Amino acid sequence: MAKVLLMPPIHSYKQYPTYLSLSDFPTGFAYIASALKEAEHQVVGLNLNNKRGYGTGLSLMKDKLPEAIKDVDLIGLGGLCIDYAFIRDAIGVIREVSDVPIVLGGRIVSNDEEVFDILKPDYAIIGEAEEAMVSLASTFDNGGSNPPWIIRATPPDVDTLPLPDYEPFDIKEMIDDY
Repeated sequence: MAKVLLMPPIHSYKQYPTYLSLSDFPTGFAYIASALKEAEHQVVGLNLNNKRGYGTGLSLMKDKLPEAIKDVDLIGLGGLCIDYAFIRDAIGVIREVSDVPIVLGGRIVSNDEEVFDILKPDYAIIGEAEEAMVSLASTFDNGGSNPPWIIRATPPDVDTLPLPDYEPFDIKEMIDDY
């Protein structure tokens, strides 16, 4: 069983602190969490949204991220183009303390292929990520080497995907604090 950290972007990262409503939470992370759990991988979520008490989003990440990535096999990041600064900084903080493989997904990857060369994640996933993340996690769990490519088509029937799992992302805390 691989241990995978999933970290959704901090909403309005450059304007920290801001508040993210549950309706704005990036649901793709919850779908990926469900798929990984269904495949018997361990999922750890690091949702830094609505956390107060730091001067900047970067200082929040520098405090919380190093501890969160201890003993993980794979890190999943993603977002939209507006999340570029968050993703850049998150990868920078991760690379300062660890060489754990980073997977980048979301529209930021599919909008501009140069983002892969600039941000330098280990992997990028375009489109639905559930099967590809499970495949990557299984590869690392079985002691496999880094696969150069994993290609998965969008599932023909998205109704076959498990329902989203919000539990790893402290959604209850977000609702209570909102």
